[in-house]
Amino acid sequence: MQGKELLSKMFRNYFVLVTLINVVIFVSGSIAQPDARFGYSVFMMPLIYAFAGILPQAVMYSKRELSMKEVLLRKFIQLLLIELLVNGIILGENALRPEYTDFLKTISVCVVLVYVFANIISWVLDSASARTLTRELAEFQEKNEG
Repeated sequence: MQGKELLSKMFRNYFVLVTLINVVIFVSGSIAQPDARFGYSVFMMPLIYAFAGILPQAVMYSKRELSMKEVLLRKFIQLLLIELLVNGIILGENALRPEYTDFLKTISVCVVLVYVFANIISWVLDSASARTLTRELAEFQEKNEG
């Protein structure tokens, strides 16, 4: 993925991640602590988590087209980096303490779910863009042939 294309995709994915993270926080919070109330500062956390989530997208940067095997390997590395960053931000050094094991597992599962859904949404948006470009190219070619 080229530099300009990567930045554009990172920008778009940032907002997808913010939305998905908000949904995960709402659902998990509604289940775990439905009566909890927070201050306005809590609204910054999805923005920070999403930023941590897009940083590992730099792993996808390449000056040449990647093979499917290379893409999958880089996606796996990307997921691992996101897990480390998000769990590090949320738990810090507590991530290694036994009493936080269940919390760590819950966060890790949520990170995987958000990662999968974000990639699905990104694929759907990329596919729609590709279809539009293909259609416009076909129309352009028809127009210039006649």
